[in-house]
Amino acid sequence: MNSRCDPMGQARGARGFTLVEMMIALAVLGILSAIALPAYVDHVKRGKVSEAFELLTAQSLAMEQLFQDKRTYAPATGGPCTSPPVGKYFTVACVNPTTTGYTVKATANTGTGVDGAVYTLTEKGVRGTSGVPSGWTNPGTANCWVNNRSGSCQ
Repeated sequence: MNSRCDPMGQARGARGFTLVEMMIALAVLGILSAIALPAYVDHVKRGKVSEAFELLTAQSLAMEQLFQDKRTYAPATGGPCTSPPVGKYFTVACVNPTTTGYTVKATANTGTGVDGAVYTLTEKGVRGTSGVPSGWTNPGTANCWVNNRSGSCQ
Protein backbone atom coordinates (compact mmCIF):
# COMPACT_ATOMS: atom_id res chain seq x y z
CA MET A 1 0.00 0.00 0.00
CA ASN A 2 1.23 3.47 -0.84
CA SER A 3 2.01 5.62 2.21
CA ARG A 4 0.32 8.62 0.59
CA CYS A 5 -3.07 6.98 0.44
CA ASP A 6 -5.55 6.33 3.18
CA PRO A 7 -7.01 2.85 3.71
CA MET A 8 -9.72 3.56 1.10
CA GLY A 9 -7.13 4.36 -1.57
CA GLN A 10 -7.77 8.13 -1.72
CA ALA A 11 -4.84 10.50 -1.75
CA ARG A 12 -4.29 12.52 1.40
CA GLY A 13 -4.37 16.29 1.10
CA ALA A 14 -6.42 16.16 -2.10
CA ARG A 15 -9.48 17.96 -0.87
CA GLY A 16 -11.94 20.15 -2.85
CA PHE A 17 -14.45 22.73 -1.76
CA THR A 18 -17.44 21.59 0.18
CA LEU A 19 -20.92 22.55 -0.88
CA VAL A 20 -21.26 24.85 2.13
CA GLU A 21 -18.05 26.70 1.21
CA MET A 22 -19.26 27.14 -2.36
CA MET A 23 -22.64 28.46 -1.20
CA ILE A 24 -20.96 30.96 1.14
CA ALA A 25 -18.71 32.17 -1.69
CA LEU A 26 -21.72 32.59 -3.99
CA ALA A 27 -23.66 34.47 -1.29
CA VAL A 28 -20.75 36.89 -0.77
CA LEU A 29 -20.44 37.37 -4.53
CA GLY A 30 -24.17 38.04 -4.81
CA ILE A 31 -24.10 40.63 -2.03
CA LEU A 32 -21.12 42.42 -3.55
CA SER A 33 -22.78 42.42 -6.97
CA ALA A 34 -26.00 43.85 -5.54
CA ILE A 35 -24.05 46.75 -4.07
CA ALA A 36 -21.39 47.33 -6.72
CA LEU A 37 -23.40 47.04 -9.92
CA PRO A 38 -25.90 49.86 -9.24
CA ALA A 39 -23.06 52.10 -8.07
CA TYR A 40 -21.13 51.37 -11.26
CA VAL A 41 -24.16 52.02 -13.49
CA ASP A 42 -24.77 55.35 -11.70
CA HIS A 43 -21.10 56.28 -12.12
CA VAL A 44 -21.32 55.60 -15.87
CA LYS A 45 -24.49 57.74 -16.17
CA ARG A 46 -22.79 60.64 -14.34
CA GLY A 47 -19.90 60.42 -16.79
CA LYS A 48 -22.24 60.53 -19.75
CA VAL A 49 -24.25 63.44 -18.34
CA SER A 50 -21.09 65.51 -17.94
CA GLU A 51 -20.88 65.55 -21.74
CA ALA A 52 -24.08 67.63 -21.82
CA PHE A 53 -22.54 70.23 -19.52
CA GLU A 54 -19.43 70.44 -21.70
CA LEU A 55 -21.48 70.78 -24.90
CA LEU A 56 -23.75 73.46 -23.40
CA THR A 57 -20.76 75.43 -22.19
CA ALA A 58 -19.10 75.21 -25.62
CA GLN A 59 -22.29 76.31 -27.38
CA SER A 60 -22.75 79.17 -24.93
CA LEU A 61 -19.19 80.32 -25.60
CA ALA A 62 -19.86 80.27 -29.35
CA MET A 63 -23.06 82.28 -28.83
CA GLU A 64 -21.20 84.88 -26.76
CA GLN A 65 -18.53 85.14 -29.46
CA LEU A 66 -21.29 85.73 -32.02
CA PHE A 67 -22.73 88.48 -29.85
CA GLN A 68 -19.30 90.13 -29.59
CA ASP A 69 -18.94 90.06 -33.37
CA LYS A 70 -22.50 90.91 -34.51
CA ARG A 71 -24.16 92.44 -31.42
CA THR A 72 -26.94 89.85 -31.70
CA TYR A 73 -27.51 86.23 -30.78
CA ALA A 74 -29.76 85.62 -33.80
CA PRO A 75 -28.00 86.32 -37.11
CA ALA A 76 -29.99 86.23 -40.34
CA THR A 77 -27.86 83.34 -41.64
CA GLY A 78 -25.10 81.14 -40.30
CA GLY A 79 -23.89 81.32 -36.74
CA PRO A 80 -23.33 78.70 -34.08
CA CYS A 81 -26.99 77.60 -34.02
CA THR A 82 -26.74 76.22 -37.54
CA SER A 83 -24.00 73.76 -36.53
CA PRO A 84 -24.07 73.17 -32.76
CA PRO A 85 -21.52 70.83 -31.19
CA VAL A 86 -22.29 67.13 -31.55
CA GLY A 87 -21.74 64.65 -28.76
CA LYS A 88 -21.85 60.91 -28.42
CA TYR A 89 -24.66 60.95 -25.83
CA PHE A 90 -26.33 64.36 -26.32
CA THR A 91 -27.62 66.58 -29.11
CA VAL A 92 -27.44 70.36 -28.65
CA ALA A 93 -29.87 72.84 -30.17
CA CYS A 94 -30.64 76.55 -29.88
CA VAL A 95 -34.14 77.42 -28.68
CA ASN A 96 -35.45 80.64 -30.28
CA PRO A 97 -32.36 82.85 -30.16
CA THR A 98 -33.23 86.56 -30.20
CA THR A 99 -31.24 89.72 -30.52
CA THR A 100 -30.71 89.90 -26.76
CA GLY A 101 -30.97 86.33 -25.51
CA TYR A 102 -30.76 82.63 -26.16
CA THR A 103 -31.35 79.25 -24.60
CA VAL A 104 -29.29 76.24 -25.61
CA LYS A 105 -30.66 72.80 -24.89
CA ALA A 106 -28.91 69.42 -24.62
CA THR A 107 -31.17 66.39 -25.11
CA ALA A 108 -30.00 62.82 -24.52
CA ASN A 109 -29.78 60.64 -27.60
CA THR A 110 -32.00 57.56 -27.52
CA GLY A 111 -30.40 54.32 -26.34
CA THR A 112 -27.41 55.92 -24.63
CA GLY A 113 -28.30 54.96 -21.06
CA VAL A 114 -29.23 58.52 -20.13
CA ASP A 115 -32.52 58.63 -22.04
CA GLY A 116 -34.81 61.39 -20.81
CA ALA A 117 -32.06 63.77 -19.70
CA VAL A 118 -32.59 67.37 -20.86
CA TYR A 119 -30.46 70.31 -19.75
CA THR A 120 -30.54 74.01 -20.70
CA LEU A 121 -28.35 77.09 -20.38
CA THR A 122 -29.28 80.73 -21.07
CA GLU A 123 -27.28 83.85 -21.94
CA LYS A 124 -27.52 84.86 -18.27
CA GLY A 125 -25.93 81.60 -17.14
CA VAL A 126 -29.17 80.16 -15.81
CA ARG A 127 -28.97 76.38 -15.79
CA GLY A 128 -32.02 74.18 -16.05
CA THR A 129 -32.90 70.49 -15.81
CA SER A 130 -36.20 69.53 -17.40
CA GLY A 131 -35.54 65.80 -17.57
CA VAL A 132 -33.26 63.28 -15.88
CA PRO A 133 -32.21 59.68 -16.66
CA SER A 134 -34.43 56.93 -15.30
CA GLY A 135 -33.92 56.29 -11.59
CA TRP A 136 -32.76 59.83 -10.89
CA THR A 137 -34.62 62.52 -8.95
CA ASN A 138 -35.36 65.91 -10.49
CA PRO A 139 -35.94 68.40 -7.67
CA GLY A 140 -37.16 71.06 -10.13
CA THR A 141 -34.76 73.59 -8.66
CA ALA A 142 -34.07 76.65 -10.79
CA ASN A 143 -30.52 77.35 -11.93
CA CYS A 144 -29.46 73.75 -11.51
CA TRP A 145 -28.04 70.85 -13.54
CA VAL A 146 -28.88 67.57 -11.79
CA ASN A 147 -25.76 65.42 -11.97
CA ASN A 148 -26.60 62.34 -9.88
CA ARG A 149 -29.49 60.11 -8.86
CA SER A 150 -30.11 61.88 -5.53
CA GLY A 151 -31.08 65.06 -7.39
CA SER A 152 -28.21 67.19 -6.13
CA CYS A 153 -27.01 69.84 -8.53
CA GLN A 154 -23.96 71.24 -10.17
